[in-house]
Amino acid sequence: MMFDAAERETTVTFEPNADYSLADVAEPVKGYADDCFITDFEDALTSRGIHFTRDEKVVPLAA
Repeated sequence: MMFDAAERETTVTFEPNADYSLADVAEPVKGYADDCFITDFEDALTSRGIHFTRDEKVVPLAA
């Protein structure tokens, strides 16, 4: 059980160009199925030297 948990929303943003696209970033994580995490996409972007931004919001649960 968890009490006083918060919901987290994380957005990773990058701009595709002629050298890479969303498909190029998604390819390394295709086989992860339900075990795919936001950090898997960040790792894929980092390994390709692609600049990205990360925005994380913590939303408290309503009482």
